[in-house]
Amino acid sequence: MLKKPDYIRTDEINSFAHRTVIKRFPLIVQSLIENNKFSSKISKKLETLLRNIPDAELKPLADSSDVNRKINAEIQDKKYRWNNAPFIFVENYLYHRLKEICAYTDRNYDYFAYKKNSDVLLKQDALIKTIENFEKLVSGELSESVKQVLYSYLIGNTADLSQEKALNKNTMNLLIDDTEKIKNIIGDLNQIDIVLDNSGEELLYDILFSYWVLEKTKTTTVNLHFKTFPYFVSDAMKSDFYFLLDVVSKHKKGKQFCALINDYIAKGNIVLREDAFWTDTNDFLAMPGRIKKLFSDSGLIIFKGDLNYRKLIEDRHWHHDTNIKEILTRIRNKCLIIRVLKSEIIVGLDSMPETSNREWMHNGKYGIIQLVG
Repeated sequence: MLKKPDYIRTDEINSFAHRTVIKRFPLIVQSLIENNKFSSKISKKLETLLRNIPDAELKPLADSSDVNRKINAEIQDKKYRWNNAPFIFVENYLYHRLKEICAYTDRNYDYFAYKKNSDVLLKQDALIKTIENFEKLVSGELSESVKQVLYSYLIGNTADLSQEKALNKNTMNLLIDDTEKIKNIIGDLNQIDIVLDNSGEELLYDILFSYWVLEKTKTTTVNLHFKTFPYFVSDAMKSDFYFLLDVVSKHKKGKQFCALINDYIAKGNIVLREDAFWTDTNDFLAMPGRIKKLFSDSGLIIFKGDLNYRKLIEDRHWHHDTNIKEILTRIRNKCLIIRVLKSEIIVGLDSMPETSNREWMHNGKYGIIQLVG
């Protein structure tokens, strides 16, 4: 039986988790206030939230859902404060608190859209160029394009609007590279499921990957799994998908590509799915029956990005050489993890990079392409 280490916590001084609560959380809330035309009532609640970070106790959420009740029960039991709780719990709490304050359920208004949409608009020429480059991969031989497709898919994961600093795409170091293993199975999978990470540029890479496997392999169905409300600033929602296609379709090359993607959707080859489970407090090992049933037909589940990785293996102080197969014993499917490291957690390494500090674990310069199962 694998002994689980403690969860990463926000009271670990000088850690990435501690700095996130001290610096990034206030910046996120302040940016929300400045870039949305909220009512005075909502603005005052956000300003109160801002004053409470990072020292105050976590206040219970409204008793309006099972997720809120689970969060409240843990707050009541543990007496958590912002700067004295498991990191992933506090992060999850913040976005559920923002959902409540900003009345997302009533208004269906994406209060992070100002950031996500502006990023798409600023990068639209680069997005079209990315589509053109991918067309060359689709026209080539499958065996020759797998590595290029997966490497570019990983690079797409650097687009994260919740991070403080820009990430350098030209300095990616692969700590785990299973592209050769993936090459052996990618051609024969009927269904692929992608648990999405960020919107915008990264979401385009998800769409391009779906396009590539549908054109080049035996895959007939790609399920794209979206978040149900604004989460971790830039996490992908269905509205982000439609906005992205709308912007891209205004260009000649993009119009043809979007017509093809919409045709895939109409035929059921690409399916847009959303489920509250992906924003729940549970780790992914506690999948409900409805998710397990959907995944029962899946030949490959792709978990994209840092947050999904942390929820998949649990956000704990794992030793770097822990065998990930020992953690994922409850998931029977083959899993492909595509992740740029943006937090202090990694397993499955024989050795760690030789550096004098732990910046490599969250500076966006290291990544993994890992096949499990």
